[in-house]
Amino acid sequence: MTRMRTSAGLALAAILVALLSAMGGGVAHARTITGFLTFETGVDAEAIDLPGISFTTTTDTPWVYSDVRTHKYNAPYPQDCSDRPANIASPVCQFTVGGNFSAWTGAANTSGRFNFTQGTASFVDIDISAGAGTTVLAYNSLNTPIAAAYVNPNTNGSGARGVRLDAPDGERIAYVTISSSANLWLLDNLATDAPGVPDQRPPDHSRPALVSVVQHSDSAITISPGSVITLTMVATNHGRGAAKNTTIMLALDPALLHVEDVTFSREGAWVSALTETALTIQTGPLDPEGDVVTGTIRLAVLDTAAVGGAIGGPMSFSWQDKAWNGSSSSNDLGLRVGGTAFAPHLNASAEDGKITFSSAIFAPGEPVGLWYNTPDGSAVAVSTVLADAAGTISVALDTTGLPDGTYSMVAYGHWTEFMAVAPFVLP
Repeated sequence: MTRMRTSAGLALAAILVALLSAMGGGVAHARTITGFLTFETGVDAEAIDLPGISFTTTTDTPWVYSDVRTHKYNAPYPQDCSDRPANIASPVCQFTVGGNFSAWTGAANTSGRFNFTQGTASFVDIDISAGAGTTVLAYNSLNTPIAAAYVNPNTNGSGARGVRLDAPDGERIAYVTISSSANLWLLDNLATDAPGVPDQRPPDHSRPALVSVVQHSDSAITISPGSVITLTMVATNHGRGAAKNTTIMLALDPALLHVEDVTFSREGAWVSALTETALTIQTGPLDPEGDVVTGTIRLAVLDTAAVGGAIGGPMSFSWQDKAWNGSSSSNDLGLRVGGTAFAPHLNASAEDGKITFSSAIFAPGEPVGLWYNTPDGSAVAVSTVLADAAGTISVALDTTGLPDGTYSMVAYGHWTEFMAVAPFVLP
């Protein structure tokens, strides 16, 4: 289990993002990929020369392709690196490459940049495998930084880090710089909507990921000023294709709380940015058909927090796969200072011989199963419905012909695992 302390490993990331937040940094939105570079069409050590994008270093030399099959590189995790050259130091298999190729700045450069040569972009999405802390900055055409990310060093086996840079509203990305204290990073799988960048994805895009993010909280506490509450974030890939990374953002109100710490269920997940107003999490890869990453977030409520202030809210998230990008939001726990932590609930209202059951506790698009328990203890299936874009369900039950007695309607979320019950009585 990995543990993040906000006062240490994220100091530089927090400074970078805080600077950009002051310039009006934006929130990630779903974008359409028009260019996607896998770098799999290159030749080892040859210069990268592609339309729509140029790769240069601080010494004005081009980036080059790196083919891990040559055994010249400390990669790729998780394949075998036992036959790497003797002059490459441990840890073995430090770097991850998706396939056989990646892009790098060559042996003499620690920093590089890539420019879009046929227009600007609204987003850039890259994989970086780093042996040392690495800073990624996106600039507009006026040479002003408009988005940033900091990549912590990946330990042996933790894989590549997915980095997504979104241009704020009214801005466009002209170029991106990547820099580190040492020549210990590789770039792979670059996606963007900049015009003219080639699309090197394979033609079969039939296996998309389908990611859900749900959150839970302590159920037996009162959220009072000075208390600490725990959120559990669960990211699951329900799709038939793998998600290479999912970016999750939780909004924070600095007048109410701050993040104490975050822990994850596995090494590949990490906190990529933390400011006073937002916590950003990268899950790392999620395998198809049920792979799960969980995160435990402890939030400290300030002593000065105003009673009634809203805490958290839905988490926004986006993911990348071989088919397309997806985005959505999590359920909303509706937490407030002075209130109790979350408890599932199901509302019931009767009219014209029907009872309508509704709830807004579920995740957007979540399958929710419904059944009712009869007075004699039997369970009768009603239906399975999908929650709408706000996580709301509404189902009407026709009670005509049902015997008198005490019943209960049950709604069960297949992703959140929330079970909400509403009793009702029929004379």
